[in-house]
Amino acid sequence: MDRQKEFYEMYWNGREKVGYHHGKEGYTLPHRLDFALNLILEEITQADHDMKILDIGCGDGAIGMLLKQVDFPHHLHVHGVDISERALELASAYYTETRNVNVDNIDLGTIFQGEKFNIIVCMEVLEHIFHPKRLLRGIHGLLTTGGFAILSIPNEALWIHRLKLLRGRLPDSHLICPGEHIQRFTLATFSSLLSQCGFKIASLHPDLAIPRGLKIFRRILKRFPSLFASQIVVKAVPVV
Repeated sequence: MDRQKEFYEMYWNGREKVGYHHGKEGYTLPHRLDFALNLILEEITQADHDMKILDIGCGDGAIGMLLKQVDFPHHLHVHGVDISERALELASAYYTETRNVNVDNIDLGTIFQGEKFNIIVCMEVLEHIFHPKRLLRGIHGLLTTGGFAILSIPNEALWIHRLKLLRGRLPDSHLICPGEHIQRFTLATFSSLLSQCGFKIASLHPDLAIPRGLKIFRRILKRFPSLFASQIVVKAVPVV
């Protein structure tokens, strides 16, 4: 078995054991999913045609689960890919089609030959792979004219991470198993990566983690996502 695949089978089994999966009753969905859903709904509710969405690193199917609840007047085809077979077992009920793929070692164009998608979601994936640039370029090639990607990363420049570094400690960078995060991004490095791969940021949506005593200044601090966002979601459009 592929070592990456073996790791993520262990990862998803671990998440299931501790009840950390999106389909569990009573589980609170992360804010990044709200941002993503709103961006998708804004697009599909204005569309006068069928829509195709690709969810890369779909995991246990949170995006698919949310979209299943949407009353859309046209056909909505939602495809999910993930490295973990166990994750796809949890996710399959929410997608038109799922594929068990390690997107880190294969060109997306060879998986979806001739297919195009209106929206491609790739959230909390890029930090887990060795070749984020190749994946982003693959996403670029699969978008329809006028299509866009919804991407998210954990922000390594969050204020609490900066304090830890000042104290000589590395920020925690895993949820279940050490070694989950191969890449570390800040807003600046992420923006640069997107530019190198032919994207520009159309909108930015920070998931704020503001110190308790400063929450009354939330509207002001929102202007500084590099410092106060724990995760950053972007709508990225191809540069023409």
